[in-house]
Amino acid sequence: MFHDLKNLIANAVQRAGVSRQVEAATVVESFNRLAPEILGETIAHSAKAIYVRNNILTVECGSSLIMQEVRYREPEIIQALNKQAGGQVVEKIKYVS
Repeated sequence: MFHDLKNLIANAVQRAGVSRQVEAATVVESFNRLAPEILGETIAHSAKAIYVRNNILTVECGSSLIMQEVRYREPEIIQALNKQAGGQVVEKIKYVS
């Protein structure tokens, strides 16, 4: 009797009650992986996702210029993250420096 490992892990995460935390960590990791593609290497180096809470992704920006560029690309970033996650997991981006 064989079981798909992906399903076993998903069931274990859900039973443990940490699915929201796993989803949030996945979104943070996805942003940090997609940022160079969307923002370019230089800007992505100074913009790092920190956490997701209440469907708001918090991104730390190294300067106001970086913050402005990420804000300009916000719709594109949110669309890419939600597509990657397969649902509406990010509605807004909050910026901190």
